[in-house]
Amino acid sequence: MPAYDKWFDQWGQEWAAKHNVKLTIDHIPHLNIPAKIAAEVATQSGHDIVQMPGTGTEKFAPSLVDVQDLADKLGKKYGGWTPLAKNYSEVGGRFKSIPDYFIDFPGLYRKDLWTEIGMPNGPDTWDEVRVGGAKLKAKGFPLGIGLAHHNDSRNSWRAIMWCYGGSEVAKDGKTITYNSKEVREALKYFKALYKEAGRRVASRMPTAWPTASRSSRRTRTRPSSSWRTSPTASRTRSAPARATTRRS
Repeated sequence: MPAYDKWFDQWGQEWAAKHNVKLTIDHIPHLNIPAKIAAEVATQSGHDIVQMPGTGTEKFAPSLVDVQDLADKLGKKYGGWTPLAKNYSEVGGRFKSIPDYFIDFPGLYRKDLWTEIGMPNGPDTWDEVRVGGAKLKAKGFPLGIGLAHHNDSRNSWRAIMWCYGGSEVAKDGKTITYNSKEVREALKYFKALYKEAGRRVASRMPTAWPTASRSSRRTRTRPSSSWRTSPTASRTRSAPARATTRRS
């Protein structure tokens, strides 16, 4: 977001001048950040503060400064931290990063289309999404869920995996759980949903389902999509991705 980068750079320099700090800000593509942080940890050089795109506190915890005092101060001022925020930023019961925002991913649906198949209030369960979506696909209105190498797609599919009780890592933070019964059941659902209610589209991006917005008056989604998840519809931001401090 060039306009945001410009605003942030100016805000940062104003803050630095006020507090007599020399500040350098680097804008790094989010997919490159994990590798960049790992390289700086290995060489013990580079940035003092980094912002992680969604995850990373648990990976880099040994190299992060304990920020429990700041977390306590902010929590006391703003009414405490949500369980989600603690899950992202606590390691060993201590805050190693500060969660600063999250983006809602609501499910959006075309009320007129779902009314035609007897579901005027849209789907309430993932199975209803699949069954209703298959009916609407037959009418020429498939579902739209991102399927590409970016956070929006990963967040959409993780939501389904979590609803099936699946996870990528166990609560111990070490055990990989991709081969669990719950994840396998979620994958079966993914396959059925994609096959029965979605469709492939040609694109320059590695995405398989339509995700563009701003066409339909009712749901802000293109008319060919009967239901989709979208981080752009809500614009609610209030707690966790994170900014973290690196031990030098």
